[in-house]
Amino acid sequence: MYPEAIGLLDVIRDSRCDLLLFPGDEKEVLNMKTEHGLGFALATLLLASLVFVPASANDGILSSDPVLSIGIDRSGDDFLNCYAYLSGEPNWIRYGGWGRASGTAYHMEVVVKLIDKRTGQKVQQTAYSLYNTNYVEPQENLASHPPSGTYYAFATAETINPNHYATYRSNDLIY
Repeated sequence: MYPEAIGLLDVIRDSRCDLLLFPGDEKEVLNMKTEHGLGFALATLLLASLVFVPASANDGILSSDPVLSIGIDRSGDDFLNCYAYLSGEPNWIRYGGWGRASGTAYHMEVVVKLIDKRTGQKVQQTAYSLYNTNYVEPQENLASHPPSGTYYAFATAETINPNHYATYRSNDLIY
């Protein structure tokens, strides 16, 4: 290299300059490596903290996800249980449920009703039944443009041979 070029590279502290040509720069290069190493370590720590956020951080957040609904009233036994859910959307209320048995039943029927809490009357229902099964899930249903009010879903499951009965009432939904 030309001496003039080396002088210019030294002025701008270009990394192509060999440390042997410029004694005393070892400390500066070491500081740059340390600074870059610290930056990389901090960036890695930040990314790791974003990935491994504890699940308990979201405990206080309410969800409109129907799967996370907690029932108010439930009956059943070790053989049969059922579940009902509902969620409010801008133009309708979506509701459904399922029934599950711990063994095979000759016949299982599940009925899920959407109930107006104020009147106690059924607004709509969905139902399904099967033979020789341990799980039944009626088709999810939509109540289009219901009047404003408070609603809940109520599921009943019944098996024949063996004979069992279960109920489940969802949380209230103010629409």
